[in-house]
Amino acid sequence: MNHKLFIACILLFCTTILFPDTPDYADSNGTVLSETQSGNAKIIVRKYVQRIEIGDLSDSVNRTVWSSPGFSGAQQIHTLELGDYIDIDRIFVRTDLSEEKTQTWMSIT
Repeated sequence: MNHKLFIACILLFCTTILFPDTPDYADSNGTVLSETQSGNAKIIVRKYVQRIEIGDLSDSVNRTVWSSPGFSGAQQIHTLELGDYIDIDRIFVRTDLSEEKTQTWMSIT
């Protein structure tokens, strides 16, 4: 009886190696493309591909498209309207380590 239990445990172990429960997320949304730190600012860039339609739940303040992340030196280039579509390809998360504040920016087309 112990011999059968031992063989069953080995077979179970082999199947967990051959057939993992987690899918392969390589090169999918959330993949870290780069991570940099300059002074008190840490910036993480992640791959994120999605098409979004602008709806009535977005505030007009959040519909402004800037030429680059951060307001210093950036220019307002467009204001999105209801029904507009944007395609996101990357998300930038900037964390100010001294103040523990986070800003999230999206690279859109």
